[in-house]
Amino acid sequence: MDVMKRLGARLLLLMFLAAAPMPAVCRADAPATQGAHEARDVYCNPLDVLCADPFIYREGDTYYLYATASDHGLLVWTSKDLVNWQNRGLAFARSASTWSRQQFWAPEMFAHHGKYYLHFTALGENNARRIVLAEGTSPLGPFAELKAPWFDPGKGTIDSHVFKDTDGKLYLYSVDLDRPDRKCFEIHVRTVSDDLVPQKDFTFCITPSQEWEGKVVNEGPFVFKHKDTYVLTYSANGYFDPNYSIGMATAKSPLGPWTKQPDPILRRNKYVSGPGHHCFIDSPDHKELFIAYHTHQHLEHPSGQRQLAIDRVELIDSPKLTLKVDGPTTRPVAMPSGALPVVRGQPDEFSQSTLDRQRWHVFGERTRAWSLADGHLKIKTDDGDVYQDRSDLHNLFLEYAPVGDFEVTTRVAVKPQRGHEQAFLTVWQNHNQFAKLAVVQKATGLKFEVAREMSGRYTFDLHDAPETGDYWMKIQRRGKLCDYSVSTDGSKWERLAVQEIELLNPRVGIGACSPESDRSIEASFDFVRYSQ
Repeated sequence: MDVMKRLGARLLLLMFLAAAPMPAVCRADAPATQGAHEARDVYCNPLDVLCADPFIYREGDTYYLYATASDHGLLVWTSKDLVNWQNRGLAFARSASTWSRQQFWAPEMFAHHGKYYLHFTALGENNARRIVLAEGTSPLGPFAELKAPWFDPGKGTIDSHVFKDTDGKLYLYSVDLDRPDRKCFEIHVRTVSDDLVPQKDFTFCITPSQEWEGKVVNEGPFVFKHKDTYVLTYSANGYFDPNYSIGMATAKSPLGPWTKQPDPILRRNKYVSGPGHHCFIDSPDHKELFIAYHTHQHLEHPSGQRQLAIDRVELIDSPKLTLKVDGPTTRPVAMPSGALPVVRGQPDEFSQSTLDRQRWHVFGERTRAWSLADGHLKIKTDDGDVYQDRSDLHNLFLEYAPVGDFEVTTRVAVKPQRGHEQAFLTVWQNHNQFAKLAVVQKATGLKFEVAREMSGRYTFDLHDAPETGDYWMKIQRRGKLCDYSVSTDGSKWERLAVQEIELLNPRVGIGACSPESDRSIEASFDFVRYSQ
């Protein structure tokens, strides 16, 4: 497909602010049975990256994700399959000497003449919101400010996007905020010289003009070329609005004029709020096209909390060029074509010196707060949690569960002493849908907590726990039932409870946190073992 070849190793983008919490959990809207879902390699939105304005760049067999996610700069993640992402730290970090100070939004990255260029929105000196260009020698960075601001139109500017045409010419799209004569967000384009100097004057592209767009916002531009047609996709409505959606326009030149399609190509549904600020990227084998976008973390209270999702896209030429998105999905769907097979249900005694990244994926990874040593996975707790609207847990280690029914057991050495310090075993669908067994310090003493969160609502039961400092925990999954047991020696088990919870394409996880005390205590996991 023409568009995939063009997009493959080029650019993709992210978004503007940080929008809305919603429980986009994998729902039972999938047509097949749960067992059938698990019989093949599938993924389920939302993915385990909590971010906004996603942009994905591909080089070789590695994807690089940049997004709005940190107050300290811009993070970068890597993946081999578009689904499982590893946090690689800050690609760009603010400092006392940088022009960019805060509100790091909507980064994108492109390669040019052997170097890599990260551009993004930032609030800088004199509280000016402008586009910044930073340079690096690797997609991982570190990137250093090259031009801050990259250009200065004298008013607020956000959401930059660079498009490289087939003739090698560069075009810079951006969104102007503060035109008093327009009172709306509209998209402009400037040509860019080979030495990366934007033209001073802009060419108008689009402004809110259709009923579904509202009256204020067109933002988050992304441009690609298909045959002799240029396609501009964009987001409309406010980022915090459940109706935040993605539209499409076409032209015969990257400068326009642009003709909008009457309806959005991606919009909310019963289970997904605010899908928008997107980019396009091809599958590992280049045979499928995907859209990456963010959605609100919580349906009932959309806000700046957002999460990553991807869905398949079909490019239809006739009778007119259009994009058909299979989404937004929350059901299990097949992994991107060319992805490596999923590794499921493998025991780990933690006897290796390095983590097997094909098996284990780490939600909210902070590399300095965990280690593999002496046959144990050791996690240092901090003030993070997954509890209803809160999804800031760090270092949750996840691997895909066996197909069908299974039993998983772990042993952890930990000494919780203050409010809600804990170590736990979980069967996990996403941060709004999981089952959990924890040893936790409560106001009433040390407890075993049997908990579940369904569609972002957390419920739990407490059982007295001995202060032995060494705990065995077991969860048996049988269909929609989870059976929880604990032991202090691995031979005599106490059954605590049985709960019903639907978990599609589940993973098993181990983690620890101290969400009230904010103390750093160690939870040392000895193993993870399975039986069926």
